[in-house]
Amino acid sequence: MISEPEAYRAYFERYVPKRCRLFGEITPSYSLLPVAGFEDVARRFNEVKVIFLMRDPVERVYSQLRMHKRNGTAHSDGEAAFLKALEDPVYLERGYYHKTLTRLYSVFSRDRVFTGFYENLFSDAEVARLCDFLGIPFQPGAYGKMINAAPERTALAPHLVAEARARFAEAYDFCFTEFGERVPESWRRD
Repeated sequence: MISEPEAYRAYFERYVPKRCRLFGEITPSYSLLPVAGFEDVARRFNEVKVIFLMRDPVERVYSQLRMHKRNGTAHSDGEAAFLKALEDPVYLERGYYHKTLTRLYSVFSRDRVFTGFYENLFSDAEVARLCDFLGIPFQPGAYGKMINAAPERTALAPHLVAEARARFAEAYDFCFTEFGERVPESWRRD
């Protein structure tokens, strides 16, 4: 839709009331936009603020694979499917946070980009930080309430985790350097 300027504009005009002070949209697909795509968003919405949430890249791929299996767009699961996903740009590119943030920062100043981690999001401290970024009053969340929760999952075998972490080494290194202690402990595996 973002490649069709009128459709993109019409989407927001249809769903966002004129009196609305803040509105947002969420999709992992934004992480795939080229610089020109981010420039287009900046032109359309001159006061836009970007919220970029990262999830452990290995967990993100595994979650996406399971979601595709649930909604019928992937026809297999298990070890072979996971290894195949590690060869597929559809699964990999969204976890290359170093690339996405480089493109984002080339268009938006850092004070207009909120960076956070999925694993830390469900806490008063992180929600307060996000509210402060948006300039809205803090409202504590109902963190125990699960919405659209995936069914229980089996743990990935250690050799699959190691293979996936190797594919995302540059993203991990970038995040550890860029965000230091803010990176969730669960990302820090040997």
